[in-house]
Amino acid sequence: MSYQFIAHLDKKEHDHFVSMHPLGNLMQRSNWGLVKDDWDKQYVGLKKDGHLVASAQCFIRKLPLGLTMIYLARGPLLDYDDFDVVDAFFTNLKTHFKKWGNIMIKFDPLLVLKRSAFDTYQYEAVPQHPVLDILARAGALHQGFDRDLYRYGQPRYVTQLSKTVHDRDNYTRNALRNIRKGERKGVEIEAVDVRGVSRFARVIRFTEKRKNIGLRNELYFKKIMEAFGEDALLIMAYLDQKAMLTTMTAKKNELQAKIDATTEGSPRQRKLIDQFKASEREIARLMENMKRDGERVDLAGLLAIRSMGQVDLLYMGMNETYRKYYAPHMLYDYAIQWGFDHGANIIDFGGMDGHLDDGLSQFKASFNGEVVEYLGEFDLVLSPLLYQLYKVGWPLLKKIKFLIKIGENRL
Repeated sequence: MSYQFIAHLDKKEHDHFVSMHPLGNLMQRSNWGLVKDDWDKQYVGLKKDGHLVASAQCFIRKLPLGLTMIYLARGPLLDYDDFDVVDAFFTNLKTHFKKWGNIMIKFDPLLVLKRSAFDTYQYEAVPQHPVLDILARAGALHQGFDRDLYRYGQPRYVTQLSKTVHDRDNYTRNALRNIRKGERKGVEIEAVDVRGVSRFARVIRFTEKRKNIGLRNELYFKKIMEAFGEDALLIMAYLDQKAMLTTMTAKKNELQAKIDATTEGSPRQRKLIDQFKASEREIARLMENMKRDGERVDLAGLLAIRSMGQVDLLYMGMNETYRKYYAPHMLYDYAIQWGFDHGANIIDFGGMDGHLDDGLSQFKASFNGEVVEYLGEFDLVLSPLLYQLYKVGWPLLKKIKFLIKIGENRL
């Protein structure tokens, strides 16, 4: 038995390995490397008796003073139960990158710690998992089991919906009601190509301002669309306010006619009067919104990627002014159906806070998905001194960049 470390693995060989590996995922595909063009990339692998048994797309971030850090997003791909393979791969990986003046290698493979229904999930502060011991023996430092959504490079908690349990009737009553409300209010969904990215970027900015977070810009979303082609889904929820105004005006007139033809003061008439007043309020709202935003307005948008039997819902933004039109519920419903119709077995709703008590978590839970908790993030230290400096300085730098981004959003 012999191991051979491949420092410059052929990209096609890597992509083939990704497509066949049980831990293969979107972020290890070379397409994702095209999106992350502000990082240098390198493909590495490990062969055992001539057969590839490990592979990784390595993202290389250049830092001040000629230093670098290496990030294996949702990788590497290997058998984590086989200590010999794990040890051989990481030993060679450290030797390879240490000579570059690197600080560390960070990685966060898709190793599931727990799957659970939302209502039965129980947090464990120090859970046990055999891979933790294997990686510790290989020199990797686990970065803890924090539940905060933004603590790590990738979320440790996601929501996933399996095709085997999907049934629209299993959505919560609230989700189904909101979808119907959106439909009644005239919200429509359309799939757009790369030319619609500017529309999507505009609704993303509404979300950034509302949540005081920094997401991505129009150029970034365009890169995703171009890198993944037909595997990318960009959908927009919009409202034709002029058409809806015509519809609501006709409805108001119809209600008035029914009121006039109904017995004065009867329960039936009182109900019709309530509906009439509601239509008047909706007409007033439409006229006000149309004056400000035009005859047709984008309410929300969602960007998803299909990859290896899974659809990842990556980004969603919403114009908060139109929150009572329930466009996000309609977008999720559309994306779920699109994913399963196009061969996916899993729909990944993306990251969430591990406390499961915030609005985003509850929204995702309403589509009958399950909580998936990953093992988390690991560091391989290449320079102990520089690593300690990094641990102190990097969070501060991230906070400064975050505050700058928020300031830009408020301008």
